Amino acid sequence: MVSDVEGGVALMVHVQPGAKRTAAVGFHGDALKLSVAAVARDGEANEAVIQLVATLFNVPPRRVQLLSGGVSRRKRVLISGMYASEVLAVLQAYFPPK
Repeated sequence: MVSDVEGGVALMVHVQPGAKRTAAVGFHGDALKLSVAAVARDGEANEAVIQLVATLFNVPPRRVQLLSGGVSRRKRVLISGMYASEVLAVLQAYFPPK
């Protein structure tokens, strides 16, 4: 789900476009599940994913980029300037173990 790569962290996400609201909603297999209100047309959902990831991890959107999955629900995003341990800490705070 999360791995350190050159320049930052690669994060796997599973996206549900056209949702009622934009939010991180949990996990889907080995990926963070994101719901975005934007539809999957002309990159609108991809831009919403970038904005949501930036907000979730408290980084500027310019530090988040799509590495793969531009036309798929399963995407790999890069968060520049972070470590996997930091991303995992945010995810654990956002989704505490039950």
